[in-house]
Amino acid sequence: MPRGVYSGYTKLDVFFKKDAKLEFDWKMTRPDAKKIIWAPHWSMDVPFGGSSTFHWNYKFMYEFAKAHPEISWVVKPHPQLFQRAISIRLFPSNEALNEYLQKWNELPNAQVYTGAYYQAIFATSDGMILDSMSFIAEYQYVNKPMIFLTKNNNKAYFVREKILEASYRINGKDFDGIAAMMQRVIIEGDDYKAAERKAVFDKYLNYLKHNGMLASEFIYKNIIEELGLSKCKQ
Repeated sequence: MPRGVYSGYTKLDVFFKKDAKLEFDWKMTRPDAKKIIWAPHWSMDVPFGGSSTFHWNYKFMYEFAKAHPEISWVVKPHPQLFQRAISIRLFPSNEALNEYLQKWNELPNAQVYTGAYYQAIFATSDGMILDSMSFIAEYQYVNKPMIFLTKNNNKAYFVREKILEASYRINGKDFDGIAAMMQRVIIEGDDYKAAERKAVFDKYLNYLKHNGMLASEFIYKNIIEELGLSKCKQ
């Protein structure tokens, strides 16, 4: 029996389904507003391997969103971010953190989303800004530009690094650079790495193309075959 098989990820099957109804209620001040996800990670003070730049840019991101009502925002934080922000005293209290989040939610063009189901947000967005490793591969399934905010110690395994090479990267402290990259790539639509990103996706992530079926179908098929039940099917 093989040690592993390339099945794909059932959570992402929905992006391959043409009849999938992926809708999300973005807060928009104009019908043609660009929709951007900001997905900050929790690992602000991890000496080795931590990717979060939230402690550098959380004020900048809010002020930018406030100053640009023509852009719609969803803040999609890692579930551990809030607890970490308190523990390292980035916010002195739960009340101070809640005040920060409430300021986002009070904007006419922004909201904080902490739910577990984010596929509809991905599908309806125009781009993502993140420093979270967990979303790097998953966001590729909607073929939208991704801006990754870097730290000096950022490291990624082979496939992740290939994805990042085909994405947009800017230091998480470079506020002018972040603003300029958002403007060019997402707002103005100059997605100049689109072809490179698609090539990486097809080579490493497109399990429907490789297997000829969805991940759920592939897993079911392999279970049936391993149990020897395929011969019993009518």
